[in-house]
Amino acid sequence: MRTANLQMDGLTANAILMAHAMLRQWDKALTFFEEVRRRGIKPDVLTYNALITALANGGKKDRAMQVALSMEREGVAMDAGTETLVRALQADEWITGQEEIHVDEEGNLDLR
Repeated sequence: MRTANLQMDGLTANAILMAHAMLRQWDKALTFFEEVRRRGIKPDVLTYNALITALANGGKKDRAMQVALSMEREGVAMDAGTETLVRALQADEWITGQEEIHVDEEGNLDLR
């Protein structure tokens, strides 16, 4: 993804990451996440939740758990949405077929 001329802030980064998550583009999400950090944008809980979702939707459940566990080391506290994502990963309840799991701001799961 070319973002050289894109004015980037946290909101824009989160939207792009969620787009990658919905398209199951875990590799592009991971690359973009690193670019966000290189640009000096501090990932917030929504940034991490989007990356976790992208990885899990792409079938990379172990990597998604690693990212979730790394949040606190990075100084970002999990929210209800993150906890719901982690529970789904731990229980091996993540659906990687045609359905996708989305978590709303209250931490409720929505299967689509």
